[in-house]
Amino acid sequence: MKQILELETALANITVPQDQRRDEEKLYHKITIAELQVLAPAVDWLDLLSSCLSPLELNDSEPVILYPREYLVQMSQLINRTDHSLLNNYMIWTLVLKGVASLDQRFENAEDKLRESLYGTKKVQLA
Repeated sequence: MKQILELETALANITVPQDQRRDEEKLYHKITIAELQVLAPAVDWLDLLSSCLSPLELNDSEPVILYPREYLVQMSQLINRTDHSLLNNYMIWTLVLKGVASLDQRFENAEDKLRESLYGTKKVQLA
């Protein structure tokens, strides 16, 4: 659990602060999937985007818009230096947390107790 919290902290530290998200000209970058692959090599972008956008047929010269560029670079570096079993656990943990809202009150109560013990609060505070 401690490792997942450390990963979440690392993710939060590379996220662009809200006050720096106002200038869209600085944030949006149009590049090709091939350029994205070089920029953030930890993910097979053509495979991922082809899977997500099926039945569209994509190739590596397809243009994509990045938001924001530096985040993807740092995210790729974080993925490369993080143990894969921890990444798997994090993805499962995130999926489970997202599903709690669909369950009955017992699970919401359990989530509240967990958040209180981990973060000192029962509910997530949105920025």
